[in-house]
This record gives sequence, structure tokens and C-alpha cells, in this order.
Amino acid sequence: MASHVLIVDDDLTIRNVLCVIFKRAGYEVTEAISGLEALQKIRQQHIDLITMDMAMSDMDGIDTISIIRNEAPIPIVVISAFLTAKVQQDLDNRGIVHRLIKPFTAEQVLTTAQRALDAASQS
Repeated sequence: MASHVLIVDDDLTIRNVLCVIFKRAGYEVTEAISGLEALQKIRQQHIDLITMDMAMSDMDGIDTISIIRNEAPIPIVVISAFLTAKVQQDLDNRGIVHRLIKPFTAEQVLTTAQRALDAASQS
């Protein structure tokens, strides 16, 4: 059975690119345009992996990750253009080690996603 990825990003272009990358690799894909929508999706569906943007309008990635971490042990890959030292420290504090800086390649996305899934299956 294919892994189910939740793509969380308020940028339609980025969501579309990630959808194509994951679908071509055989993943099942669900999208969310905000942190709040992401929380709804993980409460309604089985999700194996989340890709998370940091800068979103209703709730930023850090706040969304904090809530997800309290609710479900889903591996998260942060994909963002905003990975400042403070953001990276906040991610470290939440155990998020899988990160990509925009722009990215399809190979980077798939390799990082697989690493996150592998790490989650070993814990």
C-alpha cells in the first residue's frame, strides 16, 4: 500500500509541484492550504507523512507542528524558504530534523521523504 502524504502549503504552485512529484512516485496525496486545515485532515484520515510550509496565514508551521506532535506521531518534512536560525532552533526543539529549503528538486523531496518515513518506522 502506498504511503499517504499530506502537503501543507498556502502556495498553489508549490502544492501542485509537490503533488506531481509524490503522485509520480506512487504516493497517495492530500492537500491542505493552512495549518488549521492540516489539523482537520490528520484528524479525519490516516496520514503517513506531512510536508509542512512555515509561513502560512492562519497558523504558522511551528504552531501547527506543535499541535500535531501532541496528537499524532506522524513524520514531518519541513519545506520552506524561511529556515532562519530561530526557525531551525524551533524545529530542533520539536524533533523535526527533515528539512528542505525552497527551491528544491524532485530527487531532494523524495529522498528526504523516504528518510523521514524510514526514521519513523525505526522508532
